[in-house]
Amino acid sequence: MSISPPSRRADDLPPLRGPGPGLQLALQRIAWRTPEWWAAAVALAVWVALIAVDLGPAGPAALAGHQHHAVSPAPASDSLVIEVCCVFGMMLPVVLPTLRRVAFASLWARRNRAMAMFVTGYLAIWIAASVAIGGVIDGITGTTGPLASVGLAGVVAIGWQLTAKKRKALRGCHLMLPLAPSGWGADRDCLALGVAVGRSCVLNCWALMTVVFAAGHHPVVMLGVLGLMVIERFGRNAFGDAASAIAAEIRFAFSPARIPTGARRSSRGPLGLVARSVSVDRIGRSPRWRRPRQRP
Repeated sequence: MSISPPSRRADDLPPLRGPGPGLQLALQRIAWRTPEWWAAAVALAVWVALIAVDLGPAGPAALAGHQHHAVSPAPASDSLVIEVCCVFGMMLPVVLPTLRRVAFASLWARRNRAMAMFVTGYLAIWIAASVAIGGVIDGITGTTGPLASVGLAGVVAIGWQLTAKKRKALRGCHLMLPLAPSGWGADRDCLALGVAVGRSCVLNCWALMTVVFAAGHHPVVMLGVLGLMVIERFGRNAFGDAASAIAAEIRFAFSPARIPTGARRSSRGPLGLVARSVSVDRIGRSPRWRRPRQRP
C-alpha cells in the first residue's frame, strides 16, 4: 500500500463512518506515526521463514550449509542465503529506534528513501562481516569439531563482553549524525550513518554472532542472542516497553476521530475539519487555519 503525506483535500482521506475510523485510515495512522514499520515487517517475515524451514520436513538438512553435524554440506550459495537471512532477522530489530530517528530527521517526502539508504549501508557492513565470521567458524569447525567450536565461541563471547572496547562500541550503536534535508547530500549522510552504526554494531556483536554461526544458525540460539543484544542496548524492560508502545499505537490507530473544541465539519483541512478560531503565535499562522477576526 502506497503511503502519501497528509493532504489538504478531504476527498483524499477515507471518510469517517461510524464511531471509529476506517481500516484504511487506521493503517495510514500507523504508517505515519511508525515510519519504520516496513523494516519490522521484513525482519518478522525472515523469522517466520527461518522457523518454517527449521520445522519443515527437510529440517536440519535445509540448513545444511551451517548445520555442521549434517552429512553433506550445502552449496556456498545456500550458505550465503542463510547468512543474509540471519543478518536481516537479527540486525534489523536492533536498529528500529535509529531508523525512527532517521525518518523523523528527514523530510516527509523522503522518509522511506532515507531509511532505505541507512539500511543499505548498515546491512552491507554486516553482510561482509558475516561472510568473514562464517569462513573462520567453518575452518575452526573442520579442525576441532562442532562441539569444540561452540565451546570456543562461547568463551570468546564471554571474554569480549567484559572488555572496554566492547562497551565503547555499544555506545556507538546509538550514534545519530546531522542529515542534509534533500539532494544527494541527504543520501550520502544516511548511507554514511548506516555504515558508521554498522561498524560499531559489528565491533559490539561479532563475538555473540560467532556463537550463532558455530551453532549452525539454529533459530533458538538466534532468538537467545537477539534477546541478549536487545537487553544490553535498551535495558531489561525493553520487551515490555516495546509491547506497550505497540499496543498504544494500535489503540490510537483505531480510536474515534476527536473533533477539537471550536471546530466544525467542512470540506477542507485534515479529516475534514477546519478551525473557527485558533491562536496565532509569533512565528506566523499556518496556511491550514484562518486567522481569527480582530474585533474593535
